[in-house]
Formats: sequence, C-alpha cells, structure tokens
Amino acid sequence: MQQVGFSELLPVRARLEVMRSAIALLAAVSMLLSLARGDVATHASPTKPSPQLARTLPDVEAAMLQALVAVNLTDRLTWVAADTNGHLTIGWLVLLYPTNLADPVETLQSHAWDLVRTTLTAVPSLDEIHLTGLSRGTAPFETYRHLVTFSAAISRTEFRAMEQSASPVQPFRRVSRVWFHPALLQVERHEPKEDWFPSGKPTRPVAPELAMRFSGTQSDQVRESQHRASGVTRGTLIEDKLYHGDHSLPLVALTFDDGPFPIYTTLLLDTLDRVHLTATFFLVGEQVEQYPFFAQAIGQAGHEIGNHTFHHLNLTQLSAQAVEGELRRTQDVIFAVTGQTPRYFRPPGGDYNDTVLRIARALGLITVFWTDNPGDYTNPGPRVLAEKTLANITNGGIILLHQGVGDTIRILPQIAEALRQRRLTLAPVSGLLAPGKSRGGGR
Repeated sequence: MQQVGFSELLPVRARLEVMRSAIALLAAVSMLLSLARGDVATHASPTKPSPQLARTLPDVEAAMLQALVAVNLTDRLTWVAADTNGHLTIGWLVLLYPTNLADPVETLQSHAWDLVRTTLTAVPSLDEIHLTGLSRGTAPFETYRHLVTFSAAISRTEFRAMEQSASPVQPFRRVSRVWFHPALLQVERHEPKEDWFPSGKPTRPVAPELAMRFSGTQSDQVRESQHRASGVTRGTLIEDKLYHGDHSLPLVALTFDDGPFPIYTTLLLDTLDRVHLTATFFLVGEQVEQYPFFAQAIGQAGHEIGNHTFHHLNLTQLSAQAVEGELRRTQDVIFAVTGQTPRYFRPPGGDYNDTVLRIARALGLITVFWTDNPGDYTNPGPRVLAEKTLANITNGGIILLHQGVGDTIRILPQIAEALRQRRLTLAPVSGLLAPGKSRGGGR
C-alpha cells in the first residue's frame, strides 16, 4: 500500500474540506428550495414530527410555515392548510397545547394569538385564519377529531381592530368566533381523559356516502325496494322517507353532508351567497359542538340544517338505544347552537335499516336520500365533478355534495348557471315538497 507523506496530506485535507463545505452548501440550498415549494416542513424541535402541509394551496401554506419557522412557532403545530374560492383565502392551523400547566387556557390563548399575528402579518393574501386545538394527536386530523378542545376563526379585519386596541392578555376574550371545551375552563386542572370529551370513547367515523344500503330480512328488503320505487315515481314522501322530489316542480334540492369544517364552511357559505343559492346542510353534531360559530353562520345565512348523527357512524351496527342517542343528541346540540330544530335526517354512509327509520320517524324526522351523487369526496377534478353532477339532474332531483371539498365549492357557480339554463332552480329540501305533500302515505 502506498504511503502518503506529510507534504502530500495537506492538499488532500484541503480538498476534503472544500468537498464538505460544498456538500453542506448544496444541502442547505436544497432544503430552502424544498421549503419554498412546500416539499418539507421545518420544525423547531428535531425530536418532534414536523407540521404537515395539506398541499391544497401549496404556495400559501409554504409561506405560512416559513413565517412560523422564522420565529420558532412550530413546536406545537401539527397541520397547516389553506384554500380559496377565488374570493376569500383562508388558512387553518392545528396545534397541540400542554395539558399539565396551571392555566392551559391562558397559555393556549397566548400561543394561538402569536400564530394568528405571525401568519396574517407575513401572508397578505390570507383573509382569515382558522385554528383548532387538540389535547393530543397528530395529523391526519380525522383520526383525532374527537380530541378537539379549542377552535377559533379570525378575519383580517377583526385582527387589525384587535391589534389596535386589544390587551395582550387573553386576546381571545374579544374574538367573536371562539370555543373552549368546558373541561379547559375547570378550576381544578388534570390530565385529559376520554370522558372529558362530548364524543366519549373515540370511534372511527364511517366513510362518506357512496350508495344507499338497506339492511334487513329479505321481506324487509323487498318492502323497502317497493317504497323506494314508489317514492321515486310519485315524487312524494313514503312513510317519512324522501327518495325524490315532486316531478312537477322545476326544482332540485342542493344538499351538503358533514361538517361544519374550518376553511370550507366559510368558503362554501361565501360562494352560495355570491351565486344566490340556499341549501340544506346535514351536520354532524360533534362538529357543531366544536365549531358552533360555523354552524350558527349556516343558519344565519338562511340555510336549512339537517341531522347527520353525532359521530357519523354506521347506524346499522348500533343498538336501538345508541341510534336514538345519536339522533336525539344531534337534535339537541343543533337547536342549542343555532335555534333550528332539524326536520330532515340523512344516515351516514347511506346505511340504514328499519330501526333507524323507526327512530328517526319517532323523533319527527324525515329521512332524506338522494338522486345524484357525483362522488365529490373522491376528488375527481373540477371538470369531471361538474360533468357527473350535471349528468342526470331532472325536476325533483336531490344532489348530494360534501362540505370539505375544495373543488365542490369551485364548481358551484358553473352548476348553478347550467341548471338555470335548463330552467331548474336549486333549493333546500323543503322546496321539493309541494303543498299537500309535506307528509306522505304508507305504500
């Protein structure tokens, strides 16, 4: 083996140092470029996972994250999202907070306000910031939905007014759209337990509605098939079930399931207002409780609010007592928050049986199905979604869409205009029931 002398070693070391410096520089440049593209999320603490980007509006999300990284505000952040309807642009931050402090509310408020101030100051395209606090958990957010303990929404206008006059202490006392879980406000602090949360023990929600699935004996299924055929043909209620609206009316019911949600409820309401549409919203009781200000905004805008159960579970897998609890609890929370008593109910996932129908009817609810389901939650893209939505709509149709889908919001003006050209009017579910047909016969 050839020996390297001392005089020859110096240039080798120098070359190695140059190589190391170049590699370090390239790595730094690569990281900055990736951050600018939204490919990676830098975190203040290397021992904790980085905040995840939703990638629905990548440039805005990357700018939000960069601003928070610059002032070291990502240590409790798990999720960064943003989206727009072309008029409003809204950001959403999901954060964790320490539960072992003497005053978690004060700590949470201070940290949340720092997040609001930083993002709205650094990203001028944002019109609002929405916040969700979790006692624990990480993205994907859906898995930890039952652990929401704080929510807020602040517009840029509200932020400017508060910056000029608000005390730095407890800033969210002056925010009109804010919710704290009652357990956070208890005098005696303790570690959170499952019974803290209105949801109780977490159960994974059922997937969005794909098809109507009735469970029962063969004779039960034959009877239900007859009811459905009769309801579609006659365009009226069959034992308080609505399968199709009145064929004589040039109306189509516009319905949105799930929610309310950060970002998307506000964008949807703004879009509906701009195209002068009124719809029926089937809301999940748990989320009405966690985001009461969004549910209130739906009612205040003149929309109908329907019952979509408390936890969005498959009701056919629950006992009769549990089914009644899901529906009754949702009735109660919607009335407490919005002042509306829902008249309409839609079973999550389209799964139902005689027990579900019987309990809904006993609570005074009309079970509403659909005639047109374009599957917006599968994100087929705006063009395909618009084509599927418009494909088969006729008088008395019922369109099933969902709140948490950006493309659904973006195609609404196109859908509304296309139906107007067909001389069809989009309306809430109640518009489909002609005078004298608000209640239907049996068979």
